[in-house]
Amino acid sequence: MGFIVLIFQFLPKKFLSFAIGRLMRLRWPRPLKFFIHRGFVSLMRIDLSGAETDVMAYDNIEQIFSRRLNKDCRPAKGEVCSPVDGMLGYSQPPTGILAYQAKGYYYSLRELICGTADHSFVFEPAWYMNFYLAPHNYHRVHSPIAAKLTMIRAINGEFWPVQQRFRNAVTRLYVRNERKVFHFQDSKSGGQLFLVMVAAFGVGNMTVTAVQEQENGDTILTRDTELGEELAYFSFGSTVILLFDKLLADRYNLITTGRDLAVTAGMSLLKS
Repeated sequence: MGFIVLIFQFLPKKFLSFAIGRLMRLRWPRPLKFFIHRGFVSLMRIDLSGAETDVMAYDNIEQIFSRRLNKDCRPAKGEVCSPVDGMLGYSQPPTGILAYQAKGYYYSLRELICGTADHSFVFEPAWYMNFYLAPHNYHRVHSPIAAKLTMIRAINGEFWPVQQRFRNAVTRLYVRNERKVFHFQDSKSGGQLFLVMVAAFGVGNMTVTAVQEQENGDTILTRDTELGEELAYFSFGSTVILLFDKLLADRYNLITTGRDLAVTAGMSLLKS
């Protein structure tokens, strides 16, 4: 275990993430704003070429991270598309209900979407995809399929960083962190898909934009969503995980990878 990972074991990660969030939401006087916003964009190597507005139009750093893009910048393609910009690290069947994290570490996909290792839960994952969003990436999350959104679940947890060095050293990293779980059901086949937003250190907010969330408990819905429709956004980089049941995994010829593959929101995730 590296020194930085060891230090993070003792840090108040949730409090520090909250403090970073407050700092990112500070509004600076215009003379300072010019240098702070442009300096931050340069430091983080953020590409604003597709943003719907100029860097000086944002009130704070958080709005730059959670920026929307021009309407035609990320067209949705295929029947299954990438929900985010980032790196697709894994796209493959799980080992039973276990998904690979790194360095021989695995985590339970049931625990990922339930919050506990509930063996009475009937969902059987047949395929999973893991997307990592770096701080410079576009941070909006979109629907990977056209289906009925039936539930949004908020699960409390920790705020471990999700970079590679932490994935290599922290067991059960994704199921330890706070997350939002979106459940989709295909109207034709009845197949199920879960989209999981995983929070990370410095990500004080995961904001749902598709609907109004309930403050407590699951948000139950019967809402049709379009392919590529915006669902939510991160306030910083993190991780999104997709879980397909057997009906959908058999129906779609999903791409397979076990190494980082650069993707953009709307890009087809089907084999050509």
